[in-house]
Amino acid sequence: MFRTTEWVPNKPAKAYRSALNNVFRIYNMAGFKIKSIHCDNEYRPLMQELESTYEVKMNYASAQEHVPQVERSILVIKEKFRASFHRLPFTRLTAIMIKFWLLKALKRLKDIPAENGISPYYSPRMIIHHETLDYNKHCMIPLGSYVQAHNEPESSNSQQHPRTLDCIYLRCINNKQGGHEFLDLRTGSIIH
Repeated sequence: MFRTTEWVPNKPAKAYRSALNNVFRIYNMAGFKIKSIHCDNEYRPLMQELESTYEVKMNYASAQEHVPQVERSILVIKEKFRASFHRLPFTRLTAIMIKFWLLKALKRLKDIPAENGISPYYSPRMIIHHETLDYNKHCMIPLGSYVQAHNEPESSNSQQHPRTLDCIYLRCINNKQGGHEFLDLRTGSIIH
């Protein structure tokens, strides 16, 4: 019951291959070997090419059908996204914020033990990433909060650059230092 998502900017086979490489890397680092992939029939040409590369068995859904467990999982993720979206004080969101809201909705599903998962005690996050949820690191600042991020300009002796930046909080970075990612309101870019 570990759910993950990959950003696929367009639909060529190269983008899907890169996304699958990332998914395989996550499972391999956790000590799991993927033996079969259930997928829709529309991906048959790509998957046949990758079947021997990854040494997995492909299980294609029949024509006009989808993989029911995946479709249900997608509905749950969409519902989590909609619920958090409608609680926001914003009238518009940037594409960056939508991407991070989706990642947050998906991440929350990994933080608690899955009902039909392999363990009633350990969350999918603990099983795959070997990390526990830390309130001070992962939950203290809600996604979408207005924050002021510390700025260290190259010439710190000047009054040209502000010492803080007006930002929207996006997420914590999973490193030992406990860094964070923000959306800079001046530039619209992601800063660390």
